[in-house]
Amino acid sequence: MFAVLYTLAHGVVASKPVAARWCQQTLDPQWTALIEWALTCPHATEANHLAATLGLIQYTVDRYKLHR
Repeated sequence: MFAVLYTLAHGVVASKPVAARWCQQTLDPQWTALIEWALTCPHATEANHLAATLGLIQYTVDRYKLHR
């Protein structure tokens, strides 16, 4: 999702770490903890971040719709 948001904003693809750091600096602070978790535990499968992840997915879809 981070790379998609980065690409929508910049028109180029970036790595997950680059895109995630950009998202941390650019997006609403409500996403900061989720982004940090995704960077430090990229293969984690705990469900405790499910609601936040689904929220970020919806945010990304909404941003995509604005750029179509």
